[in-house]
Amino acid sequence: MITINKILLVLQQIGPEEELRETLSNLGIHSISSITTEQDIHTHINRDCPEAIIIDIEQLDEELLQQIRSINQGFSIPVILFTKTDEDLII
Repeated sequence: MITINKILLVLQQIGPEEELRETLSNLGIHSISSITTEQDIHTHINRDCPEAIIIDIEQLDEELLQQIRSINQGFSIPVILFTKTDEDLII
């Protein structure tokens, strides 16, 4: 079993993530940082050292996709991506 203690949430806007925070807290994850997609994810990875990243956005754009690729190349951190689009896209 893998234990994750620190999560970085990447959101389009800060505020509506309370339900997700509550769910993560109920799972025993209490160190949760939140940033918006406008902020540099790498800066927060280096500062906060998250064990996983959850990205919750309306639609994936090329800039964010490039950041995810870069994270996968430079770090061994799982990235979980939620979008509200119906497009079939494999990352």
